[in-house]
Amino acid sequence: PEAVARSIIMLQERIRKGELVRYEDG
Repeated sequence: PEAVARSIIMLQERIRKGELVRYEDG
């Protein structure tokens, strides 16, 4: 789904910036 893809992209971007170190689902 498109919503899931956007969530994954946002997570990847945050991880790249170093804001999010661990994965958070839901």
